[in-house]
Amino acid sequence: MGYRSTIILGIPLKQKKEFEKICRKHYTTNEIGQKVPWETFKLVKEDKDMVIYEGEYLKWWSGFDDVKNITEFLEDTYKKDEENCFSVGIGEDGAIHSEIGEYYDFVGVYTTHEIY
Repeated sequence: MGYRSTIILGIPLKQKKEFEKICRKHYTTNEIGQKVPWETFKLVKEDKDMVIYEGEYLKWWSGFDDVKNITEFLEDTYKKDEENCFSVGIGEDGAIHSEIGEYYDFVGVYTTHEIY
């Protein structure tokens, strides 16, 4: 099925409707190979300035049109509001593979281990 990622992103509250509109236009592939809308990003936090979304088990390859469009939206938004915009991609191996802004102010990424 390929490499999967968790993508966590934050955007200014005033950009919420625009982001959700972009998400409805695009599709990704779920864990069993079905195409599903990007609406699978779940809203996990909302306050007066920012909303934070999380998408799990996503194929996040920069060559996909949907990933390009969402990344462009995030980069443009970050240029306008650095304090309320970020993105971090965490691969299934725990590696951070993409980031926009200062995600570490909002997301803690920890590595754990298990002895068999």
